[in-house]
Amino acid sequence: MGLDAVELVLEIEQTFSIQLPDDEVARMRTVGDVYDFILASKYETRSSSVCLSAGAFYALRRAARALGVTCRLRPRDTTAALLPLRGRRRFWAELQRVAGLTVPQLERAPWLVWACAGAVVVLSVGVGIALHRAVGVPVVSLAGLGTAAASAVLLAVLTRPFAVHPAKHCSTLRGLAEATLARNFERLADKYRGAQANDVWLALRAIIVEQLGVSPDVVTPTASFVKDLGCG
Repeated sequence: MGLDAVELVLEIEQTFSIQLPDDEVARMRTVGDVYDFILASKYETRSSSVCLSAGAFYALRRAARALGVTCRLRPRDTTAALLPLRGRRRFWAELQRVAGLTVPQLERAPWLVWACAGAVVVLSVGVGIALHRAVGVPVVSLAGLGTAAASAVLLAVLTRPFAVHPAKHCSTLRGLAEATLARNFERLADKYRGAQANDVWLALRAIIVEQLGVSPDVVTPTASFVKDLGCG
């Protein structure tokens, strides 16, 4: 089992408060296999009359309105339309507090992420070359690696105020509600005394999308983790 698979298993276990035995995981080839296991182990007898994804959406909408958002909010609306131009990070934190739910973190723009990665490479290679010329140590040195690690941490701290964009899978309020459902599944299931099968599927799909960086469209019950989703 590769590290991607390990991270995915741990996230699924945490979300649904279950244990996936190693021998069971070895037999789970498709998304449907995992989905069936989750239902059978916990939710076949805990069906709720309330759709948990709708519950997450309404909780976020109530919180947004409590914070002064007056526009009509529908699942197909973009999440960016919910966010004010100024004070986005503060608003996001307040939205989470008022809703009483954990929401996905805002992210840096892709161009900024790539720019930071390029800066880390340039700095580490520059230090390695300088040391090679000065004292003859290899270009790839501990100092170069240390510079890469330190500069990555520094840039992460310096660019944190620029993390003001919803994640790609949260670009619509529907996507945001589903990602929020995945982060608060047990809390919502306890509140509404169970979960519908579709709620389990939406939460599982949201986990896979976020962990593996794939499109929701390719996460189907018959999708192979290795062949179709690239989970190594």
